[in-house]
Amino acid sequence: MQRGASATDERAVLFFDIDGTLVYHRKSENGDDRWDYPPSPAVVEAIHELRERGHQTFICTGRPMSFVVSSLRALDLTGIVAAAGACIEIDGKVVEEHIISADLLVELVDRALHDRVELLFEGGDGCVGLMPAGMTFTLIPGVPTAHSIDEMAEHVPALRFNKFCYRKPTMEGTAFWDFIQRDFCNFNLPGDMSEVCLKGINKGAGVARVLELLGHGTENTYGFGDSQNDLPMLKAVSVSVAMGNAEEAIKEVASYVTDTVENDGVMSALKHFGLIA
Repeated sequence: MQRGASATDERAVLFFDIDGTLVYHRKSENGDDRWDYPPSPAVVEAIHELRERGHQTFICTGRPMSFVVSSLRALDLTGIVAAAGACIEIDGKVVEEHIISADLLVELVDRALHDRVELLFEGGDGCVGLMPAGMTFTLIPGVPTAHSIDEMAEHVPALRFNKFCYRKPTMEGTAFWDFIQRDFCNFNLPGDMSEVCLKGINKGAGVARVLELLGHGTENTYGFGDSQNDLPMLKAVSVSVAMGNAEEAIKEVASYVTDTVENDGVMSALKHFGLIA
């Protein structure tokens, strides 16, 4: 384990995953996923103190912009790397975005429906659960169900999606799995879902692009995460922090392992590195 550069050397740039890192992502009483849990007061105070000290703070999340809720935006962030690197916002302005092309989207939908694979398409304009005929998407409250690309357009008219997730049990043994290897890369997530991004798009690529836009090298950069899709981010920074609740593979590559998300591990790590008091 190593200590990071002194906070007095220059302004640090920090990247934080959301679920399992900034936010304790609990299940609702009926077992559904929820996206509206806020960070704890201690974590909110810690992020605000970072900004007061002149450091630059970014959320780096698999969530699309449409799932970055108001309690997260209230953290007074420098910016957001959303949709696992596909969309970058700095100072409230989207400066770069990668979208699944219209032709590729049509092919994805056709093949998924044929193989009865359950998908969640995610974008800044909204999200849609694509389900086989007669089935309803219930994993995330408020996300509409579609059974065709025309129905998807009823909910997200521009059909602009950055990425998609699939429900693991529905993918096993399908031709759809072989098809997506052509244009996409897969990241296993805890639980029932896996995340699929366009090739070349990941959290690490998003971090690298942000640093390029800021004119900041990799020195004095920090990444905080807990799951497989955080690995590219953690490899793109000089100091990688794994949450205490992180997968073992994340802990093994991290510069430092902090406390769990439930115990405000982000705040503990920031104090450890002298970035906050």
